[in-house]
Amino acid sequence: GEGGAEGADGGDDDPKQRVHTVMIVIPDGFPPELFFEEVEDAVRLALSGPDPLVAPASGHVGDSYRWPDRGFDHEEAWYESLMSALAEAQAGAVARGQTQHEAEVLSGRLSNVVQCELVVDDSEDWTKRAREAKRGQA
Repeated sequence: GEGGAEGADGGDDDPKQRVHTVMIVIPDGFPPELFFEEVEDAVRLALSGPDPLVAPASGHVGDSYRWPDRGFDHEEAWYESLMSALAEAQAGAVARGQTQHEAEVLSGRLSNVVQCELVVDDSEDWTKRAREAKRGQA
């Protein structure tokens, strides 16, 4: 069959696609809890800070980012998933379902605090999920 792959291809490089995950990486041998205590305030600030140029998944340009806009249904979900990932792999996602711009801005905000890695995860429709989660909280 023809055309199948090509049809899917067009969307793959779309910079607006919310498929980017921002991971933080812990230096070798650092206990995750201690490390996270050091960087937690900076990470939370970077996550919630508005972007003057773009709108969060569930909001308008200049709105602060809420947990659903960063790929997590709520704060507990973010914290638990991050802590277990850091404990297991020395690395964990602080934001999922970001556009390339959002992921780059976020890792830029964190660059002097913690090492970041950007990975692509298109396993979910993150925009839809963010909007549904926000509706649930409204």
